[in-house]
Amino acid sequence: MVSPTLGVEPTSVAEDAGAKVVTVTTMLLGRSTLDRKIEVTVSVGGGTASFGAAANDFTVTIPAGKLGGTGTLMLTPTDDEPVVGNEAVKISGTATDFVTIAGATVTITNDGPAFSVADAGVSEGDSGEADLDFALTLSSSSDMEWTVARATSDGTATVGSDYTADSGMLTFAAGDTSRKVTVKLTGDGDRDAAGRHQPHRAHRERVRLRRRCHRGYRLRNGTGFHA
Repeated sequence: MVSPTLGVEPTSVAEDAGAKVVTVTTMLLGRSTLDRKIEVTVSVGGGTASFGAAANDFTVTIPAGKLGGTGTLMLTPTDDEPVVGNEAVKISGTATDFVTIAGATVTITNDGPAFSVADAGVSEGDSGEADLDFALTLSSSSDMEWTVARATSDGTATVGSDYTADSGMLTFAAGDTSRKVTVKLTGDGDRDAAGRHQPHRAHRERVRLRRRCHRGYRLRNGTGFHA
């Protein structure tokens, strides 16, 4: 039996992309045409997404003897807070003499939060250990859990003699916007030729904390200073 089905292009739009034109195509399945036109009423709504300007119902006509027709709608996603996962807008259709018309879905892709690390500073001292605390933040709260990989790297400071390497995964629970990573520093006061301890020379050394996460999320690395 000949039956219409809906398709959309594009099938996904970014949440922060603003208004986008979506082309809706109505096709007859079975590769059979009819000797009369078919008018399909297209409705936009349902699904999990919210969007700015609600689209009114519109009609897509399949002319007599043709396999399909097209129409367009303007879709304006809402860049909502808190950050959520991908959402969906349902596109459905109705037509006289057809009980079922297969619908379509436009996915609203979430742009994700921005991750940043604040620069930090601490006095290292000539012996013992000191803590260098990096503050990691999300640009906005989320109802999702976010995980980033972290790792220290040398600036002018040297791993082993100036600080202890740190790496691993850091998780922001739903609703969290800040976390702390502590890097252990080692006092390295200078010694003379006889091995006697000398006062620490006044200078600053740097250790970096870098993050990695899925492509598409914005990142800012931080630098720690110790003297």
